[in-house]
Amino acid sequence: MTSIGPSITVDPSLVGRTSFGVRGEVRGQRDFSVLLSEASADDKSIPPKERARAAAEAFVGDALVLPILKQARETSDAAPPFNRGKHEEMFGSLMDQAIAMRIVQSSNFPVVDRIAEQLLASGEKDGEL
Repeated sequence: MTSIGPSITVDPSLVGRTSFGVRGEVRGQRDFSVLLSEASADDKSIPPKERARAAAEAFVGDALVLPILKQARETSDAAPPFNRGKHEEMFGSLMDQAIAMRIVQSSNFPVVDRIAEQLLASGEKDGEL
């Protein structure tokens, strides 16, 4: 400990350590990896049928619905007050992903049901459930 004034002491091992910088990033990454491992551990508590349905919805949303929304957004020929601005160009893909997931989750897509069934069947066959 180093004394700076009458009531202030500084631990030399703490000098230069903040929540920013290399040491802070390493600690943050470790905390993030702990959260990821907890999330994957919690994933086991979800029934296999719900996990398969969620995976199928994500797949159909990303593979089938998202490309259609992306193409529709990019081919818009709207007049200047209504055309794509810089914000839509920056966040348009995020909006497309959110809309695709809403479409898939709110609709009854037979392809989602079929993919979920195949995931369940392959999981049971491989013993991963």
